[in-house]
Amino acid sequence: MKFHTPLIGAFALMNGIVFYMFLLHLPFGSEAFLLSLAHWSKLSPFIELAASLGAVTAIAGVA
Repeated sequence: MKFHTPLIGAFALMNGIVFYMFLLHLPFGSEAFLLSLAHWSKLSPFIELAASLGAVTAIAGVA
């Protein structure tokens, strides 16, 4: 495996997380991200849409 492949994956994952935070209008950072995952059911009803768009962004960046 080439060295740049894991770097591209990490970059795509970070882009997906930042996009997820942007869609939920949450501050950027690991603490807000982890709190959003811990209190999933109490957040916006659109959290599933934000999470799926973030995941698609991350997966599309790797592919």
